[in-house]
Amino acid sequence: MRAPVFSILNVWAGRSRALWTAGLILAALVSICAEADSQARQDRGRGSDTGRQLAVASRLISEKRYEEAIAILEPVAEENPELRVAAERLALCYQRAGRPRDAVRLLEERITRA
Repeated sequence: MRAPVFSILNVWAGRSRALWTAGLILAALVSICAEADSQARQDRGRGSDTGRQLAVASRLISEKRYEEAIAILEPVAEENPELRVAAERLALCYQRAGRPRDAVRLLEERITRA
């Protein structure tokens, strides 16, 4: 009779630890999401320079003014290496401006960083 009771207690203890761990993970995720949301609101509130620069570069790309877009995107991509969209748009501009070697170099650099 004693063995099943201990088995039940061990199972319950295991579940409690698992639930506790799951709770900690959930709390951490909620905290991370809340922090990211707060940062996004602050950026929108004060107007993110990077966001504005990307918007201007996108407009220039749509107008086929690639060299001007490159002049905007190069510093953005350099200052924000984690911002994939800047590197992708810059590579696109390099390609369309007739600078495929620069596009390949940029993309190779990004791949080796990852």
